Amino acid sequence: MIKVNYNISGKIMGFYPDSIKYLSVPEPFVEIDEDEYNEVFQNLSKYKVVEGKITDISDTEDYLYEKNIYEKAREVSAIKQEIINIELSQHRAIREHILNPTEDSAKRISDIEERISLLRTQMNSIQI
Repeated sequence: MIKVNYNISGKIMGFYPDSIKYLSVPEPFVEIDEDEYNEVFQNLSKYKVVEGKITDISDTEDYLYEKNIYEKAREVSAIKQEIINIELSQHRAIREHILNPTEDSAKRISDIEERISLLRTQMNSIQI
């Protein structure tokens, strides 16, 4: 058996298998078997303890809301990283243009600025 420690809101905080001798296991906890543990551990965000039982909350409004926020935050983070990478290439393009100004280098800078602007617009449209 595995003891599952959880906080006051039911969020799972840790796992304590009986195969390891602990001085103490934080309370409160519930006990689950190995099969339940494998499922819960692989999909931790889908589970919480409700009324002393491990419960799949993946169809609840709260879970779906939190999942939506998490996905949007990941999307915003990915866009921010892409902007950073593009800005690095923008700095190189500007240096190249300063050293050797051509229509092509000016166009490249303009294209980069447009791409950054589009990404910022896309990022701003994501409402968290």
